Amino acid sequence: MVKNSKQTTQNIDKIKNSTREFDILFQEIIKITQSIEECSKKVNDLDKNLTEKLVLKNRNDVFLFEQREMKSLHGEEEKYQGKIKDLKAQIRDIQLKETIANGPEKKNPTQVSSLKDIKPIQSLNTLDDFFNS
Repeated sequence: MVKNSKQTTQNIDKIKNSTREFDILFQEIIKITQSIEECSKKVNDLDKNLTEKLVLKNRNDVFLFEQREMKSLHGEEEKYQGKIKDLKAQIRDIQLKETIANGPEKKNPTQVSSLKDIKPIQSLNTLDDFFNS
């Protein structure tokens, strides 16, 4: 009976040791799982941060593209403004020549001008219509 009791005590000690080892291993598993969760959260945060940076970069790229387009359009506008000034100067020159040729006393408001083929600006839809007329 003593032998059985001793054997039982040894078995109980083995079980206690195994249980302690299991508890230690289980605690390690819990720590590893927590570390994995923390790493996963960090990866998600980094991914979110990277996505936000990409969105901002894309917005910046679009903004820069729009800025270049506006500069280009501004250049086009300046070119058309220059052409408009030149055409106005030509019209004034023609009107001055007509006034000199007709004389101020012959001027009649109902008189047909030689500029009759020039379209009034109101009838044109775009600047291109104006320059192509």
